[in-house]
Amino acid sequence: TEHWGIYNDVVEDHYSSKSFIIKSAIKKIYKEAFIFISVSDFLAKGINSYVTKKKHIVIPNVVDTSIFTKQKQKEERYTFIHVSNMVELKDISKLLNSFKMSIASIPDVHLIMIGNKDNKYVDEAKKLGLTEKNITFKGEVPHSSVSEYMRLSHCLIINSKMENSPCVIAEALCCGLPVIATSVGGIPEMIDANNGILVPPNNCEALSIAINKMVNIYSSFDSNFIQDAAHAKYSFGIISKKFNSVYNLNQKEYISINYK
Repeated sequence: TEHWGIYNDVVEDHYSSKSFIIKSAIKKIYKEAFIFISVSDFLAKGINSYVTKKKHIVIPNVVDTSIFTKQKQKEERYTFIHVSNMVELKDISKLLNSFKMSIASIPDVHLIMIGNKDNKYVDEAKKLGLTEKNITFKGEVPHSSVSEYMRLSHCLIINSKMENSPCVIAEALCCGLPVIATSVGGIPEMIDANNGILVPPNNCEALSIAINKMVNIYSSFDSNFIQDAAHAKYSFGIISKKFNSVYNLNQKEYISINYK
């Protein structure tokens, strides 16, 4: 079962940068594996491109739907939320610039930033003229607090240069939130017109337009539909049944099933 997002040429520690010993070990594992499970089709295709050809089954990441679930109460102002470790791959600088561009026409919106380990982006936001009126940095918070902030927010926003199958997107969807995210990696497998807006990476203007559009069309998204569809895809019960069915397959059954 693979979760490692190194099978592309965007991340710094990509597969091709690994030593011969590591690459040989990975290739041996895949060649000798009975079944290959991936959290996204994108990741599996990367492995088929970089490592070896191997038929795969997609079983997505799991979400604790007992805490990641929608509620009626929201912040009074329209509130975006971003949750990440804020490494370079998350492209936080362009997210801040895009948000700055947007508040020129929608000044009463709010952005909650969760996950900053220091004041790097706090200072950057101040230099852009973003004040506490529009942006709040919460730092690193417990997982249960992430769900609380999500339930109070209106939309998740992700501006990554590359992603595999982000748990934070699945968690937001399980809270009934629509999502604005870059169309990279496995994200297009999670987001469509029913639950969000996809934008190209490295494009402040496109992200700013999406932010404005989301505020204007937010009422057209059905939060109950978003939540129910996500719970049916990412909940403990659903994912455990998928793993159980796969682990109970014998070789003849596995070969006969028309998986990717």
